[in-house]
Amino acid sequence: MELTIKGKEFEFKASFAFFRKIQPMYKNKETNEEAGLTYKIAGVIDGDMEALVDVLYLLNTGQKNQIEKKDIEEYIEEECEDVEKLIEDLLDFLKQANVTKVKVKNLLKAIDKGIQKDPEQE
Repeated sequence: MELTIKGKEFEFKASFAFFRKIQPMYKNKETNEEAGLTYKIAGVIDGDMEALVDVLYLLNTGQKNQIEKKDIEEYIEEECEDVEKLIEDLLDFLKQANVTKVKVKNLLKAIDKGIQKDPEQE
């Protein structure tokens, strides 16, 4: 995945470096299992802009051009014309990458099942 931010191309890769940095960001209190990817992606789906910034920042880990969080924030605030499309593109990217696709697809299925069973919608 690539984005042009402040006129400069940045590459974002769902690598093991990304996975190793995102997983410890959240621990399941009951199992003590690291679940940062699931937690942050759920935040992105819910429209949490800090989660979006964190995921993009970590996806840039180890890439040739390193981006600062403040530059991602400014991109979202000032340059990005459609943040919903950015989120959609990010999720599509994560659903295709070998390191993330199983977890992301499982999360999306679980969310979809939860929405379908929501008694408030009946």
